[in-house]
Amino acid sequence: MTRKKALLDLFGEEPKPLVFPLVVADHAAKLARRKLKKVLTDGELLAKALLKAYKTYDYDAILVFADTMVEAEALGCGIEMPDNDNPHLVTSVGPDKLPALAELNLKSRLPVVLDATREIVKEVGQDVPVFTSLKGPFSLACFLVGTEEFLTRLRSDPVSCRRVLRYSLVHQQRYADAIVAAGGIPFIGEPLASGDVISRLDFQNFALPFLQQLITYIGAAARPVGLHICGDTSDRIVVMRDTGADILSLDNVELTQARRKAGKDSALMGNVPTDLIHTGTPAQVREAAEKCLKDGGKRLILSSACDIPRDAPAENVKAIVAAGRAWTS
Repeated sequence: MTRKKALLDLFGEEPKPLVFPLVVADHAAKLARRKLKKVLTDGELLAKALLKAYKTYDYDAILVFADTMVEAEALGCGIEMPDNDNPHLVTSVGPDKLPALAELNLKSRLPVVLDATREIVKEVGQDVPVFTSLKGPFSLACFLVGTEEFLTRLRSDPVSCRRVLRYSLVHQQRYADAIVAAGGIPFIGEPLASGDVISRLDFQNFALPFLQQLITYIGAAARPVGLHICGDTSDRIVVMRDTGADILSLDNVELTQARRKAGKDSALMGNVPTDLIHTGTPAQVREAAEKCLKDGGKRLILSSACDIPRDAPAENVKAIVAAGRAWTS
């Protein structure tokens, strides 16, 4: 059975848990002994690093993810990119200076991600699901305006917020088209729609409508559509399900609670704590992974709660995979 078929079976009558820790560019670059900045700016190097991680750990899918700033940078935000740390936002565009949306900015790092997707699909795509990350409209809108400013405007000027959200949605629909054309399955990350950042009501009023539109759009071309939201989302599991996402990737949430709220038919993904993966022992990580498998049920993708930390010991990532393999054998 191919890993693509195993993923589809997760939504069938007899699902079995899969294992898919979120190994992305920073951990993969260290594993490949490359400077992160080089990997984040070269599609071939990004593909090689992610493929090395996949072959090292032998999990069930690959996520093509560079960093959170790819789309914001392409739309005019200023970023700082250290040699061996993730890029961070320096300057936002602002709500009144958004560039005109024509074609995707091919002088940005968007082609780096798309090139890496094509290379990985070419090498393993017959057998392995290849997901490609893109930001959700709410998080992208925060980056474009400035997170603090955007969150303030949710109260003082919701009309302008929705205008930026619509703008972000259109851009991400176009980016999703390019991802699908490259052979990838778009996987949405909405880190700033977390319960650690906005209320459930603000999620429903501002994040949900645009996520629903993006997921419906993507789902017409490629499935399954994944949605990851960082932090505590325990108060919005049902709302996350209502986005229409096929896979709900969870961070700081008890899986027994999530399963009860999402229902037995929802595919959950998660959620071995990333701090434990970083600092714990392989035995501790395996114990946490086995708890996830017990609590999440059969329709589960065993994963890290968020991205595998750059400096996490390889033995700890292997412990997650070993737990998943033993559980399904």
